[in-house]
Amino acid sequence: MIDQFARLTLSEKAAISIEKTEENYILDLASQPSDPGGDGILAVTGTNNSIRLHSRQNLALKGKITGHQGVVSSVKFGTREPALVYSSSLDATVRCWDTRDKNNQVHKYEGQGDERGMFLSLSVSCDDRTVCCGTEGIDGDTWIMFWDRRKPGIPIRRFTECHNDDITQVQFHPSEVHKMASGSTDGLINIYDLRETDEDDAIEMTLNTESSVGKLGWKGPGGDNLYCITHLETFHIWDSEGDLLAEHKNLKENFKELDYLVDCFEDGSSNFFLLAGSHNGDMQVLSLGDAKSTKCSTVGSLCKGHTDTVRSLSYSSSGCSLVTGGEDGMLCLWTPNNNGREPVTSHSKDSMKVKDKKSRTKPYSKGAKT
Repeated sequence: MIDQFARLTLSEKAAISIEKTEENYILDLASQPSDPGGDGILAVTGTNNSIRLHSRQNLALKGKITGHQGVVSSVKFGTREPALVYSSSLDATVRCWDTRDKNNQVHKYEGQGDERGMFLSLSVSCDDRTVCCGTEGIDGDTWIMFWDRRKPGIPIRRFTECHNDDITQVQFHPSEVHKMASGSTDGLINIYDLRETDEDDAIEMTLNTESSVGKLGWKGPGGDNLYCITHLETFHIWDSEGDLLAEHKNLKENFKELDYLVDCFEDGSSNFFLLAGSHNGDMQVLSLGDAKSTKCSTVGSLCKGHTDTVRSLSYSSSGCSLVTGGEDGMLCLWTPNNNGREPVTSHSKDSMKVKDKKSRTKPYSKGAKT
């Protein structure tokens, strides 16, 4: 598999907007569960409040979903009902869409009163029954809200004391419906047993990253390991008992050409990999070995695809292909079976974009300059 990563090259490339003055960063990617070898759908969120649907196989545009009035912060597909896609937004709503229906929207979920905060993170339980979102922090108040997917409206449950700053990540366990983790810019990660009715009792353990949590996820055999990438570009991984298995705090110092970490993924043998990048768009695939490994090495380079910071990825182990999305508004598909051919770029009016790079805006704060 490492040899496959060493041979990853750019095979397809597509832009997500054509407006010259519109700064449209790609914020999140979600890949639809599909049969092995099938052409699943990618849901792509950007800062223009919409969701675009692309072919996972060749990035061809399949459709566009509109309806949110604010930036779409996160997107997920259902597991048992993969035609459904869920989105959270800074417009203080969560929505469920049916990719088979031209009208798209199925349900809308939101808080009430003071709980109508901007939603920064989203997760859906593995049985598709529960939708969960984390909010921004407002004067030290944050909420994690839960809805019954079939019953939009008032949340069926809410946590109000688990974090005291922006909740950047909520992640249900991939196979245990009652297990969930959340991460925040307060530096804490909480792991919950949702069978407990009281919020304090539901928190099984709290992990301290000593930094702001950027990415969070369950990996390893049975999803027994929990990883975290912080906004200081450190990487941590714990076992099911909360014991720290490995951490990497000096990746930027050890790999001088890297500026940030994108996300973690694993191959079919439960080996861990990190995608890291530089602000000019070039990336490196770093091998971490298994969850307990303290070594890290470069196994592949991904260059000349992006021209700006890469924010998200979607990895497919069946074809060892990787899709990346970045602040240049581009999707790039990397495959190991390219045979050195030139990348195919879509030139349709609906998929190409001319960028005006004179000014840049933060994805979650359109009026603030970086």
